[in-house]
Amino acid sequence: MKKTTINKVSTLGVVAAIFTLVLFSNPLKSLEQVGATYGYGYGYGYGSSPNSSKFQVANDPRVKTGDEIYQTDTSKDNKPSGNDNNGKTPSTNVENEDSNRVNVTLDNGNKFSHKKLDCEFLTNTSNLNFGDVRADSKYYGDILELKNTGITVGTTPNTFEPGRYITKSELLGMALKLNCIDIKSTNIDLTSSKIKAWQLNVMRAGYENKVVDKIDFSVNENITKYEAYNILLKGGEIETPKTDVVEAMKYIGAVDEKEQVYSNSNLKREEAAEVLANVLKIYQMKK
Repeated sequence: MKKTTINKVSTLGVVAAIFTLVLFSNPLKSLEQVGATYGYGYGYGYGSSPNSSKFQVANDPRVKTGDEIYQTDTSKDNKPSGNDNNGKTPSTNVENEDSNRVNVTLDNGNKFSHKKLDCEFLTNTSNLNFGDVRADSKYYGDILELKNTGITVGTTPNTFEPGRYITKSELLGMALKLNCIDIKSTNIDLTSSKIKAWQLNVMRAGYENKVVDKIDFSVNENITKYEAYNILLKGGEIETPKTDVVEAMKYIGAVDEKEQVYSNSNLKREEAAEVLANVLKIYQMKK
């Protein structure tokens, strides 16, 4: 099977720039002093919410420890929330001969693979209530799934801001957590910078895990669909027969195959939630 060819996410900064910025900042502080909050802080682009209280990182109760990967509740329908995605729900999802890979076969016959996932750091936040998400929204189920899984970032604990466009750092943060890439804290003080400590953590984790190619990539800019899909495919090391990013996302069932996708258009947070939840469903399928 040919690997999906993933074009690089466009970036404006360079690794040297972010660390040059740090050298002229105030003396080092701990991340707690900087103000680490749930969702890796706030200031997540324009029109964002105030700081929220701190949350502890705990084990995700959905995930078993050791070498086991995402488990699913077999009593529930495994179709993506809010959109049946034309029935492109995986029918099988089994480890292949490479113990670090998982093969997936959809009901329509599409076959692909992704890296083996083992999360022990996610926080179940099902106790939170997003007061700004309407229960009759087509994205309600998807947003709820992300909340319960503990991979939402970019707002206060009880808000999601569904109608706001998602920024590059927000999407990257969610994609990293979705793909079991831990976002470790830093002791660098960026209080005099437009870049928040949580954003540096996200950028560093993305760079170190080869999901993005630069540490500074205009964190507060709204992300395009092409960039978002690129990050999700690279984060999950998803391999398909498709060489185009958009076609690859349609092939795996993360995006409706009938949708006309404008690659340079932006994603609202609720729209990003739908795509993220569809990828999560693939990872959660019964083995």
